[in-house]
Amino acid sequence: MAYINDGRPIYITYARNGKNPGWEHISDIEPIIVEALRHNNIDVYDDEGDLKPGGKITAFEEEIGRSEFTILIFSDKYFRSHHCMYEFAQIKNAIKKGIKQSENLICIKSGNCKLDDANYIEELRDYWADYAAEKTKIKYKRTRYFTPIEVAAEENGYYADYISDLYAFFNNQKYLYADNPNLINDIVDTFKSKFGFSPNSEGQYYLALNDNQHEGPLGLSEIKRKLRSMSKDTLVWKPGIPWTKAIDVPELSSAFPIV
Repeated sequence: MAYINDGRPIYITYARNGKNPGWEHISDIEPIIVEALRHNNIDVYDDEGDLKPGGKITAFEEEIGRSEFTILIFSDKYFRSHHCMYEFAQIKNAIKKGIKQSENLICIKSGNCKLDDANYIEELRDYWADYAAEKTKIKYKRTRYFTPIEVAAEENGYYADYISDLYAFFNNQKYLYADNPNLINDIVDTFKSKFGFSPNSEGQYYLALNDNQHEGPLGLSEIKRKLRSMSKDTLVWKPGIPWTKAIDVPELSSAFPIV
């Protein structure tokens, strides 16, 4: 099925819930966001099923800095995850180099991490400092080789500079909150606007064509004119409904001759 944003998927970076002691069990907002966007025919590329156990770096993680649109769901666990901090480094460096536009990054806070608390930032620094000391010992004793994600952490200075800049970075992004009851609608409307689709216009339709292509947005009279020469089974979409056969959309059924 064609998406409104064909070829321009939204990337989502977040920390999965886990059983690690001492790590906050964050909200399950990511699958809700993905479902809502896809229900509104907006394509999402998350790493579900892509991230395998171990220390490999996936194509998703390497490409996320170059992605045009990104949703970053941050939490305490996010800042302690090796894969998440690698993704954060990719995003932050891409914005700094002008490869990625900061206005196309939506940040959402999940949980109670306090980025304006100096003690919390110091705790994160200590976490990565302990990790660095452990890896230095392994490297010195040559007990094993580093995995790619461990090498990336070392090359990024075990994210010490990134931790120091957390408050300034996310405060500048004017982040949203995962527990905001209007969050999902706001995100859907934001991306419809970014892809040139007015979320408040009920008169805009999309028409499914062959080869997984679509045409739109179209006004009511325009789409009815096009449907007169097409099958009743042609799929259409508008705000508030999924892709549906044109004959089953009340205001469009009159486009077809009565037999």
